[in-house]
Formats: sequence, structure tokens, C-alpha cells
Amino acid sequence: MFRKLWLVLGICSAFVMCMTAPASAQVQEKPPRYVYVSNWVFPRSQWPKAVPGDSKQFDALIANGTINGYGYDANAVHTPDGWTHDNWWSSTSMAGLFDCLSALEKGNGAENSLLESATKHWDNVLESRYYDVKPGTVNSGYLYVSVYTLRKNAPDNAMDILGKGVVGPLMHKLFEEGIVSEWELDAQAIATNNPATFVIVWVLPNASGLDKTRAAMDAAFKANPLIGPTFESMVHLKDHRSELGSAYAVYK
Repeated sequence: MFRKLWLVLGICSAFVMCMTAPASAQVQEKPPRYVYVSNWVFPRSQWPKAVPGDSKQFDALIANGTINGYGYDANAVHTPDGWTHDNWWSSTSMAGLFDCLSALEKGNGAENSLLESATKHWDNVLESRYYDVKPGTVNSGYLYVSVYTLRKNAPDNAMDILGKGVVGPLMHKLFEEGIVSEWELDAQAIATNNPATFVIVWVLPNASGLDKTRAAMDAAFKANPLIGPTFESMVHLKDHRSELGSAYAVYK
């Protein structure tokens, strides 16, 4: 009982500290941003072909307002059962996501031939209300994904606490400094995995951001000792995993 009490006090204290921080450090909930991610496992012989090619169809869908972003990633740290490549697109609505999917399914034969060579394929539909996006194109960037699972005793508003008081302020600061081009705290819009699973995603314009984000996170944990215990009180760290890939992204 006392352990649970201290966990709740720790969460509340960290949240209050965030709310009393300078305005520039505060992060507020935003309108939903939906992302459709298609993960692929291609044979190594196909890797040179699984790179950004003709993006005219995506660009047209951005121009008519169906989507507001898209990109391609290639895994840089491979695992036996992990993805080798992915492609994604984002929208302000679920309808936009699936209108885009419908258009892509009518794509050209060359692309379909590549996709048919995949040995595995799966999709995720994500929803974020805490994010920052810099309009423009990221070329030769890096994608970093941290996957976590909420504890059963995590508060019902755990994602809000993480977005406003734990993850959001740090990532927003990195965004304002230009170290991060885009970041998002994602829950599953369609729960194809454990419903308690959530992800923190950020895109870096270049490799130097990998060291800068790590240094900033270390500094944040040292400056505010409550961040670590607050985060750990809500997630299973033993279930955490990370993914890193090279990234090409276009944001409106």
C-alpha cells in the first residue's frame, strides 16, 4: 500500500513540477494525428530496391489534403525476427489513412513486384495527441523508436502524464533546438498488439542527433530525479525495446 502511495505521489509531484515550469517547456494536447505504418521483411537481394522511388502519388495525396506526411525507413540494427524496411503516412483522420491505402493498392506493377517478394509483412495504426512536426523533407535522417508497455496499475491518464510532464517537455525542447525534426507519443488506434503498448518516436535530420538526444536525456534525468521513478512507475522497463533506422520523410 505504501509503495503504491509513493508511486502516486511521485507521479503527481513530477506532473506539478512540469505544470509550474516555464511556458516554453510546457506541452499541451493537440488534435489527433494518425499514422499508418507498414513493416516489411525483404530478402537481402531486394534491399537496394527498397528505397524511396517515385513519390508522386504520395505528393499528390498531400496536395489534395488526404495525408500530411509520408516516409520510408530502412532498419539499421537488425534482429532475427524484425523488419528490414517500412513505409508510413500520416493524416488528421482515420479516413485519410485508409483513403491513402486504397490509392496505394492501385499502384504500379513494379512496386507491387517488390512487395510480393517480402517474406513477412504487418501493419500498425497509431494515434498521437502529443507531437511536434517541422514541415519539409528529411533526407539521410534517422528514425528512433522506443516501445514500452504500461503497467496494469498505471493511471487511466498515463499517456497525458507522459505527454505533458515526462516525455513531452524533453522532446519538445529537442524539437525547438532543431535536434529533432519530428517526435510523437503514440498509442494504438487499432490494437493489433497488447493494448497497453505505446511508442515514442523521433526523427533526426542527421546522425549527430543520436549523440545529442542521448546527452540531453542524461542531463534531464540528472536535473530532475523524479523523471526516472515516475516513468518506471508506469511502464515495464523489462519489456522495453528500441529500433533504429535510416529515414526519408516528407512533412506538410
